[in-house]
Amino acid sequence: MKIAAKLAKTHLPDKLLAVLLHLQSTRFANFVIIYSIAMKKAIFSLTVLAFIFASCVNGDKEKAARRTICDFAENLFNFRYSDAAMLSAPESKRFLSFMASNIDEKAAETIRNIKQPPVITIKSLKIKNDTFAIARLNVSNEIIIDSIGKAPSIRTGNRIYTFTLVYREKDWLVRMEDLPRSEK
Repeated sequence: MKIAAKLAKTHLPDKLLAVLLHLQSTRFANFVIIYSIAMKKAIFSLTVLAFIFASCVNGDKEKAARRTICDFAENLFNFRYSDAAMLSAPESKRFLSFMASNIDEKAAETIRNIKQPPVITIKSLKIKNDTFAIARLNVSNEIIIDSIGKAPSIRTGNRIYTFTLVYREKDWLVRMEDLPRSEK
């Protein structure tokens, strides 16, 4: 009421005085309404920004997962096991080590002379959560070593392989739980 009394003592026209008194009495109500609208806008904006950020992060994670599985498969199916191991989870290295131990000098020479490398494409990549993904790869012209001492051969046709990826310490890594096996 102090403000109303001060306004009444001024020599303002009645209409202006009535408007000012009305504004003063509704000032708190207006503040609450304006604050409420501003908060709703802020919450909506933050929600939109969070969604956009999450989409970008997931997009970056998916690109990184694609890059990892492509590089891993390229190395694995071209018998560069030490390079594949760099893209593998520690528990996978024993399988790669076993695979490398089965290549003798004759097989290595034959592999080096093969002109047509395997063709690898990603059939699907599903990121299940922040730390786990499944990749299905289509491999054609695959170089096969059936047994030690036998020359490698090229398997024509397509084979589908499934690999698990895990996200550890800001990197996607391939986790092999067994030797690679095709679905076909």
